[in-house]
Parts: sequence; structure tokens; C-alpha cells
Amino acid sequence: MLTRIKKILNRVPRTLRTDFIFCYGNGKPYGEKKLRRLWHDACEKSGVDKIKLYQGTRHSFASQNVNNGVSLELIGAMMGHVNTATTRKYAHLNKITALREAFER
Repeated sequence: MLTRIKKILNRVPRTLRTDFIFCYGNGKPYGEKKLRRLWHDACEKSGVDKIKLYQGTRHSFASQNVNNGVSLELIGAMMGHVNTATTRKYAHLNKITALREAFER
């Protein structure tokens, strides 16, 4: 576990008497069905067309990392990809920001 994640988790109050970090009600964990419902509702409220939870979270993870300068090879390793071609399908570079930063160097 990453040290910074461990520090954050150690600060979470243990008042619910559960091992789960993300829970609702009386300490009941979020199941896949509940997470999908929350995701669907959030997409609907924001006007985003049907993006599945699996797709949205994987694309978001890869895109945020590539835009923060993490290599495709490392992102692919974190995502369990064998080659970077697969990772490229998920990692969407913010080209305008990347070009601006390149010109400013």
C-alpha cells in the first residue's frame, strides 16, 4: 500500500465498527449494483451520455495519469496491460495543455 494512502486511511474515523472505508447506512459496503446506480445517476445529472462505470473509471484513471506525466508503460503496468497499444486506448492526453507546456519549456 502506498505510504500516502495508508496515512489517509489511518485518519478515517473507526466509529462505524466496520472494515470498509466506503460504506453507507449502518456500515454496509457499496456493492456493484449500488455503485452502478450512483454512477448512472451522476452521468444523467451531468448530461453525460451512457458511459459505463467500468469504462469511465478506467479511462479516467489512465487519462489523469498520462496528463500528470506518467509514462504509458507504467500506466499499462498498473492497469495490467501487456502492451502500450492497449493503454493508449484508455489514456487520453489533453493535447492543448500538453502542447502549451511543451512550448513553455
